Amino acid sequence: MKKHTMISLLLALSLCGCEAITLPTPQIREQTEVQELTLAIPKGSTELFCEIARELSRRAVDFADNSLSIEIVEVEDIWEVLYEGSADLVVCENNRMTADAEDAGDLTYPQTFVKEDLSDEELLALEDSRLQGAAALFATLDYPFFFRDGECVITGGSNADVLAALNYSLPDDFVMELERLTFSGVYHWVTNDYELFEEYELEYGPEVLIAQLLDQGEPLSDPWNYVGDSDFSVREVDLTNTKADFSEKTLILSGGRLKIVDIFSNPESMEQLTAKQKAAIQEAIVYSGGYGKTLADDQQATILRQLEGEQIPMGYIDVDAWYHVFQNIYSSGKSEVNEEFADLIWDKTERFH
Repeated sequence: MKKHTMISLLLALSLCGCEAITLPTPQIREQTEVQELTLAIPKGSTELFCEIARELSRRAVDFADNSLSIEIVEVEDIWEVLYEGSADLVVCENNRMTADAEDAGDLTYPQTFVKEDLSDEELLALEDSRLQGAAALFATLDYPFFFRDGECVITGGSNADVLAALNYSLPDDFVMELERLTFSGVYHWVTNDYELFEEYELEYGPEVLIAQLLDQGEPLSDPWNYVGDSDFSVREVDLTNTKADFSEKTLILSGGRLKIVDIFSNPESMEQLTAKQKAAIQEAIVYSGGYGKTLADDQQATILRQLEGEQIPMGYIDVDAWYHVFQNIYSSGKSEVNEEFADLIWDKTERFH
């Protein structure tokens, strides 16, 4: 009945010379095409690391209102994927990336010598030595006390200047772009004689120990690689390693090195997405970075409680003292680390402590 009434009204208006009324057309909601993306991770990654990748995928799909589909794939050579851009997103442990780069000849570590074997010219060359290659700046991230703690990684790893410096260091034909740094765990030290360790640290301090390393031409990657004629030993340990032996040894809570995680995106792939989809991925990267820190912190706390329950002796160091000594070395040009980048990290993270 209403339909006939409306037709009669339109006919009457037309006969009267009035303009016809245009009826509103029903609004059809435009469906955004689902974009399929690949997220590459290194083959053999830990469960915690895989969970970071899954969190990124879940968040991105959710924030994009299911207009994204992200498949997580495991790859053997993560450096090749990064260089060629054969994935849309990459989440990788930094040391795995640099190891693959080294295998590809795109990263060279400085050669080390015993001081007595060097001529004056060789000594001068050693002082000027640096990590070489496309991944050199990334390799510095894994050096001891480059970051004071996990908060420094999150702060520095989201800073535009830090990210720009790392991306700028990569070759012009490098496809992927670093979006964020986070971490998936920390390393500590274990000593076979904590009393001797304390005596040595009290007598010499980190300054002298590091000077001894440099004097012997030893790399800074393992600060306890050279301790003179001491009767004790110190080794780095990953608490998540189920084969780690703590029996009759003291765990030193140092946290001197962190398992840095790099999150990359493919700019060419991002250009194919809508503004909402790109924003969803950016937000998901931020969330997954924080999620990685939370997982790492919780995992470490759980393991420490377990070790404490097993009555494993635990000792401590002055983290600030070690951190500042290493930063002074990194910023002085007396090590293989890029001092300009070390200064940049210092500037972007130091004010938060």
